[in-house]
Amino acid sequence: MASPAPSTDRGIAWQTNRVPRALAVLAGGLAALAAMPLVGLPFVPATVVRAQVDQPSLCHPARTNRTEVAPARIRRAEKAIVSTFLSFSCPAPIEPAHTVLVTDAALVSSDAGVRRGLASLSARLAITSNAYARIGRIDFGPGARTMCGVINDPDEVALCLSGQGVDVPDPRQPDPAPTLSEAIRQAHIRLVRARDDDPPSPDNPVRAARDIIVLVAGAETLPDGVAEQAALCADIAPPLADAAAAGIEVRLACAGDGCATTCLADTARAAAGRGDAVVTWHEAVDELVGRAWASEARVWRLDVRESLNRGANRLGQPTDSRVWSVVPGSFDPPIPHDRESTALQWTLTQPMSKTVTLTYHVLSQMEHGTFTLRQSGEFSAVAIVQDTRGGFGLYRLNNPTIVVAGWGPFVAFLPRLGRTYSYVHSY
Repeated sequence: MASPAPSTDRGIAWQTNRVPRALAVLAGGLAALAAMPLVGLPFVPATVVRAQVDQPSLCHPARTNRTEVAPARIRRAEKAIVSTFLSFSCPAPIEPAHTVLVTDAALVSSDAGVRRGLASLSARLAITSNAYARIGRIDFGPGARTMCGVINDPDEVALCLSGQGVDVPDPRQPDPAPTLSEAIRQAHIRLVRARDDDPPSPDNPVRAARDIIVLVAGAETLPDGVAEQAALCADIAPPLADAAAAGIEVRLACAGDGCATTCLADTARAAAGRGDAVVTWHEAVDELVGRAWASEARVWRLDVRESLNRGANRLGQPTDSRVWSVVPGSFDPPIPHDRESTALQWTLTQPMSKTVTLTYHVLSQMEHGTFTLRQSGEFSAVAIVQDTRGGFGLYRLNNPTIVVAGWGPFVAFLPRLGRTYSYVHSY
């Protein structure tokens, strides 16, 4: 690839240097986006990690980021290929996330929503791409069969979360039926033992693992009698307190109604020392996925928005006259686009560690001259980044020019036989 133009380097350097002062820039950028021609395009905030507008992104664009046009000189009837190359560096310490789910075996067998959440976790955690996320599961109560350690192997994680744990008790033996307090103690022991299991990182320092115990229970987890309920909650208070004292975060994921008002919830809040220690099961799954991906800072959502140049009036103001039209079906990756619109938007939601390339083809609507590709204006072409740590960044893209040489190629009109016309050339 050709090296970026000096103006590109200056633009990227401007953005990179401004990121530490991003609080004011982001506020102004968001206000400016509302006035862009792309205002009608949807921009849906993520649900996995709560990106905060007031937190600058840890991920900065590389100086090689650029948009290129090939060829840079075309005739009006020819196509130009527009390619944008984006890559980001996220130099932040790795924060491993280790979690053990302590699940009510009876609840798992009776609640389809809990089973769906467990089944979805394996794919959503994408363990193969995240060496610093580890998960285990311990069932408690009658019928309990799943007990797997804090693991990172994708196949073992899939078996564990599907209920076919890698450490399945022998069905010929009496049901071990571990109690809830015993399961919490086992989770505590396994998390402590796994603290040094994360691989070293050659590029980023690795902080101590964040350990989490998530109790997955419902109102039906408690026995019927009031005295029996009080006894169970008193029984789990010491192991929960011990886990919290060891630096393990305690959470209660409630499935169904009524759980959040039981003594289970009160005990979990008391051990954690926080009122937000009790969440719904669906919230717990989303938070677990987000925190696992936040182990290593990465770009997990990238929005690229641009407005193609439009003709200007005698005062230099843009009009409805188009300078460029996009060739239908030329977007890679594909995006929905109205061929009459000059507004473009790509949205990629995935952790990204490699260069992202966006391409499309344009045709000139002007007969000849030198034209910029994108509409003039500070925020007419931007890359909007959200990272796995909840940060937000807004970066301008460079604006290459294309020379349109006019109609072509030359066409020679020959005289008809028997006539005395001379040659006429049009171009």
